[in-house]
Amino acid sequence: MEKLEERFALAEISKEIFIKVSSKHKNQLTELEQKSINIKKGSSNLSLAIEKGITIASNLQQLWVTADFVHE
Repeated sequence: MEKLEERFALAEISKEIFIKVSSKHKNQLTELEQKSINIKKGSSNLSLAIEKGITIASNLQQLWVTADFVHE
């Protein structure tokens, strides 16, 4: 974006081209930010699943002792 603004300021590109290209870049940036948010949500769920797995794995002996016949 900075390079584009610089070229517009130096009159290397017209206002129409600047508006067209800058809006395209802004849309792409918005899409990437949304994807980033979605990835963060997914990784949060992954972190919770990993924590639960570690908790279960660290208590296997206790779970085995307290489980009924069907769950052993």
